[in-house]
Amino acid sequence: MGAFGLRITTLQLSTLNLSVIVVAILFARYSIKLYFLWQNILVISSYIRE
Repeated sequence: MGAFGLRITTLQLSTLNLSVIVVAILFARYSIKLYFLWQNILVISSYIRE
């Protein structure tokens, strides 16, 4: 019982770690896209001002 419960918690921990990694990767990709979009907006607005 104890070993089985331990195995389940280890599986849950690895699944949790995997989901955290996936979320971090998705967040990084999304923030990189937002960063480039923001840079483009700044460049376009500076062109408009001139």
